[in-house]
Amino acid sequence: MRTAVLEDGALVVLEGELRPTPGPLQILLAVKACVAEVLPMKALELFHSMKHHYPVGHEVSGTVSEAGAEVGTDFEVGMNVVAYLPIDNSGSGIAEYVLVDSCWCSRIPAECSHAECAAVMRPGLQAYTALHYQLRIAKGDTILITRGCYEGRQAMIQMALHWGGRVFATAYSREEVHALLTILDESQVIDLSSGTSLVSTCMELSSGLGWDSVIDGGEVVSAESDTAPSKHEVLSCLAANGKWITMVPDIQLDPPDSQLLYWKGASLCFLNEQVWNLSGAQQGRYLHILFDILCKLRDKTITPQIAGKVGFRKVDIADTVPTVGGRTIVVFDDGDDGEDSY
Repeated sequence: MRTAVLEDGALVVLEGELRPTPGPLQILLAVKACVAEVLPMKALELFHSMKHHYPVGHEVSGTVSEAGAEVGTDFEVGMNVVAYLPIDNSGSGIAEYVLVDSCWCSRIPAECSHAECAAVMRPGLQAYTALHYQLRIAKGDTILITRGCYEGRQAMIQMALHWGGRVFATAYSREEVHALLTILDESQVIDLSSGTSLVSTCMELSSGLGWDSVIDGGEVVSAESDTAPSKHEVLSCLAANGKWITMVPDIQLDPPDSQLLYWKGASLCFLNEQVWNLSGAQQGRYLHILFDILCKLRDKTITPQIAGKVGFRKVDIADTVPTVGGRTIVVFDDGDDGEDSY
């Protein structure tokens, strides 16, 4: 069996690995598609200590090859399923076979391809977690999503619109603007490439009230920048009782920023979709989320951003870098040539 791992900053394919045997509640998945993605090294080192190489690829779709004795009829051999592997999973998703706990899987609708299902996993989980569980989005709520065309955030925009939110998104290049105009009106796209003030634009669009929530994908910086909003700018854009949702794990607020947060009655939340499969406390909710994401994919309510497809033999570390067009999908077939049949 062949599997890809991260070693010294490069993707390395290990040949001749033993094909794993599923435990009582596990399934062995013959991988058909996997998102080419490498998680931050700090996170990998935290959950995989004392290792020389790390697993790559967590959003996988494939066919059940073997099922454990206690899996039952939920997942039988030959079924097409999708899974989001936990960060502490020992096996790589970019492999011919991967072991998956059956409680983290969901069946694939017949109308959806393997590549689409793999590509929608992380963006869908992030969108559901942020909008439904953290923001409790209601019809008419105003939401700003920073750099809305990157890393699957278009799915978050689409889901927020579906639930009745008024969505705005920032862009820092003409390419980003064009990508956002495919799902938003021109008045909802904030082009900051020409030095436009985010705070002034916010106050103009919200009649001086601010936005109910701001979701950033990890780009927020401490000081003013040409490619990302500062912490103070984000806080200044929040309305009273607003929420700022960030993907920056080590963000620190200075006392003036904390005071601004206090006087607005606002709050700061951390968006980490991995929390669902790091704990089994809310497994039922997690499975409901997976099911609903796939239903929305089937109904075209959300669409995945796929920059391209590459065969297993051709995948490279450069393919793990997300672009405006989306993320790269590693596909597996007999020829390993990355055909669009997936």
